Amino acid sequence: MKHIISMVVFLFFSILSANESYPMIFESQGTPLFKASKLFTTIKSDSNIKNAVNEYKTEAKRVKELGFSADVSMDKKEKMLYLKSLRVLQKKYDNLMNYLEYSVKSTIRDNDYKEFSSLTKHGIEYYKDKENLKEKIISYYKKHRSKGKIASLDKLIRNEKNTVKHYASSEGSSYRYNLPAKQSRNKEIILLSMSGCSYCKKAKALLNNSGKSYRELNIKNSRGASLYKKYNGTGVPMIIIDGKKVIRGYSKEEILREIQ
Repeated sequence: MKHIISMVVFLFFSILSANESYPMIFESQGTPLFKASKLFTTIKSDSNIKNAVNEYKTEAKRVKELGFSADVSMDKKEKMLYLKSLRVLQKKYDNLMNYLEYSVKSTIRDNDYKEFSSLTKHGIEYYKDKENLKEKIISYYKKHRSKGKIASLDKLIRNEKNTVKHYASSEGSSYRYNLPAKQSRNKEIILLSMSGCSYCKKAKALLNNSGKSYRELNIKNSRGASLYKKYNGTGVPMIIIDGKKVIRGYSKEEILREIQ
């Protein structure tokens, strides 16, 4: 009977996975990797990237199935196997991201607008944490869009213009996101976060509404990873204040108290 119940629960989670649900165990690490699988498949480009994307998609599917199984398992070894598989998938994700970055830079360097369009026409969600690359993409597109417009990039440019206008016309606005600390007399506040983390979004919204200047760094990028390691990070969000006080996790009362 116990075995039958376990199978029913496992099948239930399997059905949910088909409807874009994700394993609950190690959610903050796994969910962004699984969502990336769907995002990557929108790329219509050369065979090398397609092959890399297909490999990642296959591996992500396998690991996700392990996750659903680990969700309902009482076996610690099964949970650790899933965690180990997530780490392997993370490496594959990093390698694919590096390959995509190299490919985009190559299209810009070689002035290959057709291939550039293939890599960016579904948006540049892949590069959202790479500001320098994002700037290069937008700059190149503005110079060459007469060769063919890319709706996703046009939308991004419009949004950025509207954002600038909004904040330029809103004196005293409490939203001061991403202002360098040296431009403010407030405490130096650094938010370490990761894509797909719901509590990171809550911490970000709280800081935005507080009117305090802060910097957000993704722990998957070099600077964020360095600070995460330096302050013995064990999870996100993590808020570092003046390089001394560290707030781990999301606690509205503690964050508001410490940033004043």
